[in-house]
Amino acid sequence: MKPTYVVIGGGISGLAAAYQLCRRGHKVLLAESSTRFGGWIQSIPLGDGIVYETGPRTLRPTGESGRSTLLLLDELDMTGSAIAVPRTAKAARRRLVCIDNHLYPIKTGLSAFFFPHAPFYVPLLSVILKDLSTSRKACDDESLYDFTYRRFGKRIADNGIDPLCRGVTGGDAREISVKAIFRPLFEAEQNYGTVFGGMLRKVKLPEVDIKFSPHGTEHVDSTSPSVIRSRKEHWAVWSVNGGLQMLVEGLLRSLRSHQAELYLGTPCQRLEFRDGVAKVDLGRTTIQTRHVFSAVPAPALAGLLGEEHYVLKQLLNTIQSVDMGVVNLEYEGKVLKREAFGYLVPSHQGGRALGTVFDTCAFPQKNSTILTVMLGGRWFQSVFGDDPSSDDLLEAAKEEVELRLGIKVPPKRYHVSLHRGCIPQHTVGHYERLVGMRDYIRDHCLPLTIIGASYDGISVNDCIHHSRKAVNELNLV
Repeated sequence: MKPTYVVIGGGISGLAAAYQLCRRGHKVLLAESSTRFGGWIQSIPLGDGIVYETGPRTLRPTGESGRSTLLLLDELDMTGSAIAVPRTAKAARRRLVCIDNHLYPIKTGLSAFFFPHAPFYVPLLSVILKDLSTSRKACDDESLYDFTYRRFGKRIADNGIDPLCRGVTGGDAREISVKAIFRPLFEAEQNYGTVFGGMLRKVKLPEVDIKFSPHGTEHVDSTSPSVIRSRKEHWAVWSVNGGLQMLVEGLLRSLRSHQAELYLGTPCQRLEFRDGVAKVDLGRTTIQTRHVFSAVPAPALAGLLGEEHYVLKQLLNTIQSVDMGVVNLEYEGKVLKREAFGYLVPSHQGGRALGTVFDTCAFPQKNSTILTVMLGGRWFQSVFGDDPSSDDLLEAAKEEVELRLGIKVPPKRYHVSLHRGCIPQHTVGHYERLVGMRDYIRDHCLPLTIIGASYDGISVNDCIHHSRKAVNELNLV
């Protein structure tokens, strides 16, 4: 039997890493501190077939990471379980921004190119011209807000990037790193002087998919049925029948079939490294292993290391996370005046909500309208204090949909979740700090790989893709 590899953290990153190790014939131990696997992915099935998502709800099929998740779906024999929203659907095309309690669709057609429309109030042509006439700023990194303000103007920064950043990261665009979140835009300016000029000058290569074999990574033309289907049907976003939790269940089935050791309620107490061997203290037992994959949040990993790794601990502790209240509201019948993906609220508009997703516009469920209100994020403590009750969050969500959507009837059912520390904040300088962490691990020959949303991307796709990549790059034997 090959030696055990230990994965700490049973969220989607830890599960994906353990799965890739098992596929390569390795013995794996996966330890999760909580009472369930899946991390922030959690689907709540109700008795009548309705499903609430309390965490991530849709995935994008595009890009290297998007295709990697579709490949995983095929590997788990779950190809037929995918449900998708085509790019032509209103739930894909219509995204709203709330300004002064009015919801404005983001327009991208010919009219928006030449004429000003809310919420940006400037024609897109002038935005392009501003970028092309703005000199390059040589820098290692910059906040997402400052980058957008400088290159595209205040309106785009305030009413476009600010709410987008809140919806994606739960964070403040004035703090979040453009290099970490929108690296292609940052590199376009650094390499070519302007964003649009850089995008036009870059040669677009034929899109290929990453196929991972036990012996490495190779670029090949896609043979993934799910990737082929996503292109043929023009998917905008997709999910799984029964909710994204089914992807977690698929990974667990595979791990059990490979006889992986799976432990719940088993927090790692301490990590020690000596002579190329890792000692993993799990409280109930101590494991010696050739390599550890840490999929726990960066500050949690810092707490497991001894003071001899003070430099690494300091770097890990720079990656903090924000709290999010998530409230699912279900109404009888159709209560929305228009179909859309949902709306986002810029920070300058105040309020306690970051935005609301119109879940059943994307994936209808019987005769119900289901909305998910996102609360707090970077501003959680300032608007809710340290210890809000579920009733506090529920009332905030109900007030939000009444104010913005005019829904005054009480919800038929609801579910309230408070996710503490759920979204890591990749603030300015994140990439350089990440390089510092990995340089330290390499220079000190630590048998440790860091994976998860704290590092290379916060989306489910990013977590799955980089876990796959991390296992591949080690060339474990």
